[in-house]
Amino acid sequence: MALDKLIDSNRLDAALTATANAIRDKDPNAAASIPWDLDTGFASAIGNISTGSGAEDELIARTVSTYENSTATNIGEYAFYSYSSLSTVSFPVCTNIESSAFYSCTNLLTVNFPACMSIGYNAFQGCFNLLSASFPVCTNIESSAFYSCSNLTAASFPACTNVGSNAFYGCFNLTTINFPTCTSIGSYAFYSCSNLLTASFPACTNVGSYAFDRCVNLTTINFPICTSVGSAAFYGCSSLSTASFPVCTSIENSAFYNCFNLTTISFPVCTNIKSYAFHSCYSLTTASFPDCTSIGDYGFDNCSNLTTASFPACTNIGNAAFRSCSNLTIASFPACTSIKSYAFDSCYSLTTASFPACTTIGSCVFYDCFSLTAVSFPVCTIIGSLAFHECSNLSTASFPACTTIQSSAFFKCYRLLSLYLMGSSVVRLMSSSVFVSTPISTYTTYTSGEYGSIYVPASLLADYKIATNWSRYSSRFVGI
Repeated sequence: MALDKLIDSNRLDAALTATANAIRDKDPNAAASIPWDLDTGFASAIGNISTGSGAEDELIARTVSTYENSTATNIGEYAFYSYSSLSTVSFPVCTNIESSAFYSCTNLLTVNFPACMSIGYNAFQGCFNLLSASFPVCTNIESSAFYSCSNLTAASFPACTNVGSNAFYGCFNLTTINFPTCTSIGSYAFYSCSNLLTASFPACTNVGSYAFDRCVNLTTINFPICTSVGSAAFYGCSSLSTASFPVCTSIENSAFYNCFNLTTISFPVCTNIKSYAFHSCYSLTTASFPDCTSIGDYGFDNCSNLTTASFPACTNIGNAAFRSCSNLTIASFPACTSIKSYAFDSCYSLTTASFPACTTIGSCVFYDCFSLTAVSFPVCTIIGSLAFHECSNLSTASFPACTTIQSSAFFKCYRLLSLYLMGSSVVRLMSSSVFVSTPISTYTTYTSGEYGSIYVPASLLADYKIATNWSRYSSRFVGI
């Protein structure tokens, strides 16, 4: 009986219980008693496969550990769904495996598909004991194809161009992968493949979100033509030491978050770094992005060993972008026009801050930068609240274009002796407490000795002495 329609697994299971033994004894009467229905699609134990083989072999497949079919070119949906006894399958001419075909074949160990070109979604999901997957001509792997194949150790797909989302999600024992022609990796594709050591994708142009998230033993990656790294793509890859993406233009949110051992990064043409991209990369010492124009919020937050940050083309620095980079000594941003709140908060070792094009300093930007001794912002117009809070060694600050200073901007700058405000109009002072606990202060709380001076154009000296919130500092002004 040659059948090629779609399986009705519930009806088949009921029939199989009553007739399996008779079929194995090749009893035609028992075989004939099975309720086959060609019109409704009740067919064979391996479902919708394009083959001329009889139902007898197909029914036996459900109870044996090894199954081989030399004529089938297609395996239909749920064809071997939950065949727990099956350990080995071979389909030498099959070109297509449809969705969930081998779903939850929990004892499947070995598969042979030398001609298969496409693997449907969930095709091998839950095949916990599958050891290797080698598909020499497969070009496409759909989503969740090998999801939770937790004993899979090797995956070789030399012709594959697309790896779908969740394709190898939770393959904890996967150590070796081979995808030399893959151009796109879907989201969560290798999520939590915790024993994966190397990821080499020489043809890949896009790495999806969470693609290698929590691959904690991943040490080497190779993506020479990748142009975009998705959100959290390498999140928590704590063994990764080097990341080189020579043509990547965009790094998405949290892409390398918690890559604790990352020491070297190279992104020579990257123009955009999104939020949290390198957050908590504790071992990173140098960040050089010659073409980057924007750094997102928390981009390098808590990179505690970062010593140098070079971004010659960057125009915008996001909130807390370099917060707690406690070993950062030099911040040079010649094109930056805006620094958001807390950008360099707690950069305790920062000695040099060069921002010749910056027009706006957000609140708490240099909060607790204890080593900063002098700052000059030639075109800055707005200084945010607490911007230089407790820059305890800051002695000189120059803002020739400043128009507004917000509350507590220089609070606890204990050594601030010289403030230069040489603009053509009186700076708007938003609070009289801006200089509390500084040598410029007139409050009795300052008792450290030498008092500081505020240098202004001689033509504006009289105006400053009577201006709102400035009048209490009248004795500190020097006209030049």
